[in-house]
Amino acid sequence: MKKFLILLSLLMVVFLLASCAGGGTQTPPPGGEGEVNGDPNCEHNTNPELIITERAVKATCTENGLTAKEYCMECGYVKTPATVVPATGHNIVAIAAVEATCSAPGATAGSKCTACNQTLVKPTVIPQKNHQAVTTPDVEASCTVAGSKGGTHCAICLTAIEAPEIILPYGHDRGLDHIEVTPGYAPTCKDEGLSDNVYCYICETDVIVAKPIPTTPHLAEDLEVVPGYAETCVATGLTDGEFCKYCGVTTIEQVEIPVNADSHPAEVVETIDGYAATCYADGLTDGKHCKLCQITYLPQEAITERPEHELVLVADAIAPDCSTETDGCTAHYICALSDDGCDYQVLPEVVEYAHTHGEWIVSIEAGVGTAGEKYTFCTECGKYIEDQIPALLPEDDGDLPGTIDPDGII
Repeated sequence: MKKFLILLSLLMVVFLLASCAGGGTQTPPPGGEGEVNGDPNCEHNTNPELIITERAVKATCTENGLTAKEYCMECGYVKTPATVVPATGHNIVAIAAVEATCSAPGATAGSKCTACNQTLVKPTVIPQKNHQAVTTPDVEASCTVAGSKGGTHCAICLTAIEAPEIILPYGHDRGLDHIEVTPGYAPTCKDEGLSDNVYCYICETDVIVAKPIPTTPHLAEDLEVVPGYAETCVATGLTDGEFCKYCGVTTIEQVEIPVNADSHPAEVVETIDGYAATCYADGLTDGKHCKLCQITYLPQEAITERPEHELVLVADAIAPDCSTETDGCTAHYICALSDDGCDYQVLPEVVEYAHTHGEWIVSIEAGVGTAGEKYTFCTECGKYIEDQIPALLPEDDGDLPGTIDPDGII
């Protein structure tokens, strides 16, 4: 420690001498004493924009700085000269020494400046030390924790140099010589069971303690149904029950079913036959009567929706004939159930004949107050057909007289 303090003192003396020497040889900044003071007739007194400012230079640990300078850009007049700012000098702090170990190298003490981060005294590397090898003690394995045998390690940093041989735990697996298993037994729906008990002769303890196992549900093959019976319109019924043949426990209780007035046994029900509806008469639905309770619980009802008539042709339709100017008629039908009492029939209707006119030909043009004539031929039978053309009406424009004689002469 004493040598380190002497060395640090010498370094500081050298640094101060260098700082003084550097400060004495620095060139004076421009704009100081001896500079031209400009033209007294220059416009910089009335125009401030002619005055410019040079940026200041910050002082460092080893070099002087300068303050800002103001001068006229036209005549060189110096308004504010630059002045020297002395160097600040180094802010020295010590770099602590690091002791070398068997796991990492070390270093001697040094120093540096916290302002410029320059290393003033560089530390020297101290080589890493060698491990001090010693024998690793053996560790006996147990049933649950692994052991080890042989190997070496460093007595100082405890780093393993030669790995020891690992001895696996003995374990508590069934079938090992030091393990004894006392078998348990399975539960039933009647009695609890018991799990196996596992004992270790090395640990001298029960590593798995036998525990009760809850009873199990009843097995399907042990369940037997107790049949019930249905309720009727005059007597109660009983639901099906269930019990376990192995343990004798009733698993489903039988419950009484109340009398149901609508529950009529099929063997005591008689049907009151109805009949189907026809095209000329309503029908009747079947009814139900219980001989046990003497109630007709399904009354007969009228069937009012009748089927369509089954029509039978009596006389064919006759087509009209325009050549003989004879009318025709539609077909005549009667209901197929007319022998059973149905009087429905479809009577024939007259179908009047009609000529099919061709293109009309005008034989006499219609005049004002006089009718014209036109004729054509039927496209079906070729008969000559004539017809009148209505007389024209006089136009009401003041040019025609108000009367017309029967012959059409004005």
